[in-house]
Amino acid sequence: LWLVPRLAEFQARHPKIAIDMETERRPVVLDEDLDLAVSYSRSGPPAFGAKRLLTEKVIPMAAPAFKRNHRMATERIEDAPLISSTRNDWEWHEWGAANGIDFERLQIRYRFDIDSPAILACNAGLGVMLMPDWVGPWRTGEVEPFGVYRHQALGAYWLSLNPRIRPAAKIFAAWLRSTAQAAEAAAGEAPARLNGAAGIRRKAG
Repeated sequence: LWLVPRLAEFQARHPKIAIDMETERRPVVLDEDLDLAVSYSRSGPPAFGAKRLLTEKVIPMAAPAFKRNHRMATERIEDAPLISSTRNDWEWHEWGAANGIDFERLQIRYRFDIDSPAILACNAGLGVMLMPDWVGPWRTGEVEPFGVYRHQALGAYWLSLNPRIRPAAKIFAAWLRSTAQAAEAAAGEAPARLNGAAGIRRKAG
């Protein structure tokens, strides 16, 4: 959600560094082929020494076309078709509890097991989805906040480094940290989730 749309910036600064990225649903082991890992966790650091990159604080988002087509008198989450990006809707369970809304009153109309198709569905105007306040589609105007609800922290992205990390990967890791800090800072100034983990293979350099 936050990394891939920003990779062009890194490549513009470091055109000679190639990035080999893989995604895994299981914990990543930093072996000799991996320089670093970006992992998502709902319960603290996923590994010893991991450093927090971004906290995922979500709010309901919808495409402008969805709002135009539905023309609700009030933007009540209970009246809207919802999009879930997990098999068991845990994000809506936690968000609802934090906002004092009974999950049984919510209408999950579309359910996906990863974020990317859920975001496409939201962008297409199919319903309302929980998205982080630093997500790319919000910045580009493809989606906007739905209703007036509080943010809810669901988890965080963490950075783990191989002790034998190569110089090119160190440059990438430093860029990751600064980019994540900038994304959170921008979200804090603006008006009111990749389950699994990504490993960067050692082809940089």
